[in-house]
Amino acid sequence: MFSTKKYFHFFIEYILQLENTKNAIIQRCSGTVRQSLNFEGLSSIPLRIPNSELVRMFNDFVENNSEHIKMISNETIEHTYRDWE
Repeated sequence: MFSTKKYFHFFIEYILQLENTKNAIIQRCSGTVRQSLNFEGLSSIPLRIPNSELVRMFNDFVENNSEHIKMISNETIEHTYRDWE
């Protein structure tokens, strides 16, 4: 478990959802029954972190538009599900 610097929470959440990041995490997990990722494994994933001002702007944008983002995401899921039927 870790915490982020102020204003980095949405940025980190976004980064963790990227396919490249997910693959990097999977490659670094260990354990036979229950996979886990230690701090060394997490910190070995190369990430480009923009300056704090840009991250703050990203965070503010997501925070201010979170309801709209959720609505669009739900609509996308609904349309995708209907296309499968």
